[in-house]
Amino acid sequence: MNIQTYWIIFSTAFRRQLTYRAATLAGLFTNFFFGILRAYLMIALYSEQLVVDGFSLDAAITFTGLSQAFIGFLSIFHWWEVAQSINSGDVSSELLKPINYFRYWMFVDLGRATASLLTRGFPILIAYYFLI
Repeated sequence: MNIQTYWIIFSTAFRRQLTYRAATLAGLFTNFFFGILRAYLMIALYSEQLVVDGFSLDAAITFTGLSQAFIGFLSIFHWWEVAQSINSGDVSSELLKPINYFRYWMFVDLGRATASLLTRGFPILIAYYFLI
């Protein structure tokens, strides 16, 4: 298969992820809320000590911001579609198609992950930069 086929798969997955605007906003606000909650938990923890297990307060808050920003991008809660295709038996017909099964799902996930990074990850990183 040529790269144009995989580009179409990528762009379709990207657009599909952007279709769910309410879910994207809900995920953004949820990640931001729990990130702020975790950051203030770290601030409370570090009020007693300056360094905890080798990490300063700034490092702990940076870790909190990065983990919340990239949770959607890193596909922590995804791959349901692959499991569903295996469970339903659709994987057998997908393996017969003239496209590499693993590359197909890789480009589907890259499209989803890129959309998630642009709509959820970067706004959280920017908010962390200015707020905390």
